[in-house]
Amino acid sequence: MGVIDKDPEELGYEFGRWTAHRLAKYLERETGIKLNGSQVRRILKSKKYVYIWAKYSLEESQDPEKRTLFKEKFDEYLKIAKESPERLQICFWDESGFDLRVLRRKNWSKKGKRKKVKGNRKKGRVNVMGALRLSDKRTRVEFLEKGTGENFFKVLEGFYEDIKIEMKT
Repeated sequence: MGVIDKDPEELGYEFGRWTAHRLAKYLERETGIKLNGSQVRRILKSKKYVYIWAKYSLEESQDPEKRTLFKEKFDEYLKIAKESPERLQICFWDESGFDLRVLRRKNWSKKGKRKKVKGNRKKGRVNVMGALRLSDKRTRVEFLEKGTGENFFKVLEGFYEDIKIEMKT
């Protein structure tokens, strides 16, 4: 089952993920043994494989040398922030969006018929931005109507103003 661990692109295919059907077609071409998708799925399950969503990785676009330099510099900042938090505040910031509608794309239907689901994912979205300050674990959370760069900048400005006020007191 070594082929399942390879990216299809390595073997010259344009798609990026194996499905049971695609794998069955590939195996038929390579071995001459005809299997259908459900047979391949059963074999994979018996070999402890599962069909789950893959995680996105940005490792290939990262420069290892720059990453090492960043980690070293960040470690210096952490040391300064720990020794004298009044001199340097480190905050971890992130944003995310949540759909209030659940879209189930995998479902059961009669053979030969395919259920259609609407692709409108914009209705009922909640965007959240938040920060966690390293020194005292203080948090700040903002809910936004729309996750735009302009709104992101406004939230950062408000966060910065709060920090300046705190530093004065």
